[in-house]
Amino acid sequence: MKKLIIHIGTEKTGSTTIQSFLNENRDLLLKSCDAYYPEFGNSVMGHFQLVAALHPMCNEGRRAEFAQHLDLDPDDVWDRFCESINVGDFNTVIISSEHFSSRINSVGIDFIKNKLGEKAPDFKVEIVVYLRNQVDMFQSAYSTYIKTGGTKSVFELAESIGGHGAYYNFYNLVKMWSDAFGVDSMVVKNFDLVRVEGGDLVSDFMSSLNLDFDGVDYSGEKNATWNPMFLEFVRNLNSGALSGKEYGKRLGVYEKILSSCDYFSRFDGCAVLPKEVSLRIERLFLEHNINLNLLLNGAREPFFNAWESKKESYDYDSFASDLSGLVCDLLSSE
Repeated sequence: MKKLIIHIGTEKTGSTTIQSFLNENRDLLLKSCDAYYPEFGNSVMGHFQLVAALHPMCNEGRRAEFAQHLDLDPDDVWDRFCESINVGDFNTVIISSEHFSSRINSVGIDFIKNKLGEKAPDFKVEIVVYLRNQVDMFQSAYSTYIKTGGTKSVFELAESIGGHGAYYNFYNLVKMWSDAFGVDSMVVKNFDLVRVEGGDLVSDFMSSLNLDFDGVDYSGEKNATWNPMFLEFVRNLNSGALSGKEYGKRLGVYEKILSSCDYFSRFDGCAVLPKEVSLRIERLFLEHNINLNLLLNGAREPFFNAWESKKESYDYDSFASDLSGLVCDLLSSE
């Protein structure tokens, strides 16, 4: 039986890195592994249109923010996708979008199950998902939020985290997918262990699929997290001097500043969140993480190891002083 692998993210677990690898090695994957990474939709990187087609039915009619201009019929989109994989001569199909984990709910997941059962019955479905402890995930998500123009402080956003949504509550997320496709179809990976053990995310992903692949073209980690002092600097610009700038131009300015100014690098060793806020987030999801491990492994202990800060927290009260230091540093280099 053929296999359809659906990589659903999650967000902030290197999905862009995995997608870049799969896109850049599309032909070699087919030749070496008999694995097909289809070009489908309006992105060669990931399969975001498959999610965008389901977004309105899961979000009270709203279109996905990355597909506002597209009028997508879910039956048409998924029928065309199924047709494209049915005619190919390969044993494995891989599709990837982190939005499978963050933009759709059980309604969309049930649609996928029913559509594949009807239109692609020769494929056994496997769901691959990487999970990252909620503290580190929040810090990475906050970095992305600021990069895309956010103006709220890290404290404001941390206070707004709820314990039940599937974005951070991985028990709820995995339960939705396993209810549809079965627990045995789930390949759930601890992203923390891949990083702690020095593993290569792409190699881990491929080995999880039991695919041996040589000749890797791998360009490294994407979407690195900015340090907290630079994030606070950018947050103030987002609500001030650069508030009206289009996203791409604004991001280009920020990346140019970061790459050309060594001053910011002295804060690379600082954690975005204060320790007490980090521990509050960990406690919020502790029971859910225990339930997740119980679901997957039958063990009543947390899915993640106890959170431990490897960095000193940034002192946001010193931002004004640090900003003065930046100005002095720039003046001295004149």
